[in-house]
Amino acid sequence: MAVCVFIMTLQKNIWMCYSSYIVFRAVYMLLITVATYQIAANLSMQRYALVFGVNTFGALLLWTLITVVVVDSAGLGLNVFTQFLIYGSYFAVISVIFLLAGLYRLFSRCTNEEVLTQVHRESSTCSNGDCIGG
Repeated sequence: MAVCVFIMTLQKNIWMCYSSYIVFRAVYMLLITVATYQIAANLSMQRYALVFGVNTFGALLLWTLITVVVVDSAGLGLNVFTQFLIYGSYFAVISVIFLLAGLYRLFSRCTNEEVLTQVHRESSTCSNGDCIGG
């Protein structure tokens, strides 16, 4: 999504900007759908309204804050080019955070599986209390 916003920022061709916007919206809607499904799959029915209400409120609050700071004359009142650079940077930072979180999860899962495999091997070599502590 950050790449699409940066393309919209740097391109002078209107059709390239429209194409980039269409890709941006398609990816955005896909990610929102997947994220909503993942959240809903782990919730009980009684908590849907609370979780999605708080989530929507938080997103609206963050978007309002960014708009006031970046666009409004009471804030920075930046030009359109700079606004797109800020929004692209915002999406890039979010993508790096999610990438790092995903890599951390992947490596911690691999490490846990290696430890469990090693413990399983050690416990399977012990027989009838021949091991220490067993």
